[in-house]
Amino acid sequence: MGRTAPRRGRNGAEGHPSAAVSAAAELLEVLRARGQDRAERAPSRTSRREVELRPTPRGRAPLEEQRAIRSRETSAVLDRMPAAAVEALIVGLTGFREAEGEVFAAPRR
Repeated sequence: MGRTAPRRGRNGAEGHPSAAVSAAAELLEVLRARGQDRAERAPSRTSRREVELRPTPRGRAPLEEQRAIRSRETSAVLDRMPAAAVEALIVGLTGFREAEGEVFAAPRR
């Protein structure tokens, strides 16, 4: 019988996703206490039991800056790849995404 990898949430944390969320909420409180109000807690839009962490206007700027850097760097790499390699990458990543959906949609044992 083969071994299976530990179940991970979409955020990559091992075990129950709420552990990672609790750590994020704790970090948010520490940063807020230091005057770093880059995110805020808000009631979930879809669940009364959950809380969402959302960036404040002050927190959006560094997120957008990092997104722009990542986009430029990714584009530079893709521009250097042959068209056939880019197509193969698209096919591979599409298959990966479909398999990921199947894994996380499967019932827990």
